[in-house]
Amino acid sequence: FKKGKELVEANNLDMALQAYRQATLLDTKNPRIFSAIGYIQAQRKDFARSVEAYKKAIALDGKNANFHYALGYSLGNLGQNDQAAAAYQKVIELEPKNVRAYEGLAVIYSRQQKYDEAFQNFQKVIEINPKNGGAYNSIGLIHLKKNQVEPAATNLKKAATLSPKNGEIQMNLALAYAAQGKTKEGLVALDKAVKLDPRNPKVHLRTGQLLQSQGNNERALAAYKQALQHDKNLGAAH
Repeated sequence: FKKGKELVEANNLDMALQAYRQATLLDTKNPRIFSAIGYIQAQRKDFARSVEAYKKAIALDGKNANFHYALGYSLGNLGQNDQAAAAYQKVIELEPKNVRAYEGLAVIYSRQQKYDEAFQNFQKVIEINPKNGGAYNSIGLIHLKKNQVEPAATNLKKAATLSPKNGEIQMNLALAYAAQGKTKEGLVALDKAVKLDPRNPKVHLRTGQLLQSQGNNERALAAYKQALQHDKNLGAAH
């Protein structure tokens, strides 16, 4: 087990996986070995094998919240949303103040377009950690999806205050301003987003769209070119 851990820390995942597999032959009752295998498989994006390993770990130690969380994460990456939600709910059952589990569950619900359930879980995140800018950002996006523009802007402003260096949040705030008809404020937010995250093609794309809606086609074209420079497959910028 120790050798495998050292190899993981050295980022030698293939050798680490081999070491842990050998360890299972010597010790079939150690859940941490199977958990380590699950972690490595998740790092390699082999989520099916990651799920298999975490299930073995849970069979040996069903009260370990970390195992259930990791299982939920891998299931979510496989698109097995109901099973992922069940895993996150198990985490919450074991650790009622586990912020990551509420976040994971909220993301799954958002993916399933169960926005009310997602909203409730992001609210729980804020209840546990009032300074979580990401949760306010997600709540703002849920309001935007439901065309609830004012509460969207309120939550996204709060998110921007709590996470002032997050370009993605500034971009979302710009969308809320645009929905309110506040084009000037939207462009200011997008300008901040570009400065914070200059390589994000979505930021340049949104800037182009907002400028185009203003009739400022020359600047819009320049923004679209920037978007394509960072992502040539960004079809919406063509």
